[in-house]
Amino acid sequence: MTPSLSQLATTLAETHPTPSDQAPEQKVVQNLVNRDFHEHDMYWGGFRINHMVHKLYSQWVLGANAERLRELYESSKYLEPAHTSNVAITKDNWDQYLGERSHVPAFLRFFDDQVTQLGFDPSIGVWVPKLFNRWLGSLTHPLIHLGYAVEFQDRTTLVEAFTMAATSQILTPSFTKAPELTGFQPTTDPGQVLKAAVNDPLLKVTRGEGTFRARLMDLESSPVQDRIRQWVDQWDVQVSDDMLPTQLHQLAVLVSGIYISPRSPEDRPDFFLAHAVTSLFAAHIVLPLLDHSHRKSLLREWLETTLLVYVVQGQVPILLPGEEGSGKGFYLPESYRKLTETALHEKIRRMTVDNNDDHACKVVRAMFYFEKVYGKSQGLFLQAGLKTVDRVPGSEQWAF
Repeated sequence: MTPSLSQLATTLAETHPTPSDQAPEQKVVQNLVNRDFHEHDMYWGGFRINHMVHKLYSQWVLGANAERLRELYESSKYLEPAHTSNVAITKDNWDQYLGERSHVPAFLRFFDDQVTQLGFDPSIGVWVPKLFNRWLGSLTHPLIHLGYAVEFQDRTTLVEAFTMAATSQILTPSFTKAPELTGFQPTTDPGQVLKAAVNDPLLKVTRGEGTFRARLMDLESSPVQDRIRQWVDQWDVQVSDDMLPTQLHQLAVLVSGIYISPRSPEDRPDFFLAHAVTSLFAAHIVLPLLDHSHRKSLLREWLETTLLVYVVQGQVPILLPGEEGSGKGFYLPESYRKLTETALHEKIRRMTVDNNDDHACKVVRAMFYFEKVYGKSQGLFLQAGLKTVDRVPGSEQWAF
């Protein structure tokens, strides 16, 4: 049974350690998040994202103790020190600097002032719409960051989320038009749209060589992006308070099925599709704050981004609950089959806390949450979490 919006929020809050359980750890997290804000830049290596806030909060919720949290912070020596900028960004010129990462310090100062003047919730009401076409830029990281800010009511993380959206690189729409889509009736079920889209000959492209960015750029001169947009337009998104949880439930199953499907010879989870999982988790937190128009736009943009990543990374069969082949399970190696469900949960949790990767803890946390609110789905969510830490035992061991 699909929960209500209020039940989604209540269940999320129940996953947090209570103050009596982890008061020392909570103080450590807050201190380290504040240190990260002042000591490190939001980007490193030119285009990579500082994930420290995501990692600290996720590991804390999963049970990392104070010593482990400090160890995770101190081990991230690759992060760059906070930069400086002499630019003065104001309410009159902020839109002139969009997409310019060299002005992160100036945007941080500007949004810090905005949150101070407006307050936490009112600033979300003002700036989420103003930055709306940018929340899924830079592989959805601004939305993910906003989710952590809202979930933990963290002021500095909110300032960073606004800044990340303002400085993110957004996808350039393809100017190559695809033939008009015919013969498909709009539906409220995103699964029907996805299944039809993946069988579209126009989207059956051979995976290119090189980096993800290079493969994405290779498609800019093709009609792929426009055809994906056409398919997403066939989704009659339902965003009322009553129907939104149903749509989120459907998407959680879909994205988990895409993510867990065997992909590489080593069968490692896909790094870029992991962001589809964690950004959908963030959408569960952010969407209730938006009006219906922005809810619909964000969900369509999310599905469009996810489908594009799926095509760029090379399509593989998607295994979903109730479909042929799913009765054998999604990912459950022999060494784990004798564990009870409770023991398997604990095994995954401990493996995740011991894992240094920036993304594994976020994926596992999302899968634990999906299972808690939507049910077992024949083990899909739990086994997707298991596959994450079993096949990505450390940093940089994803399928790229």
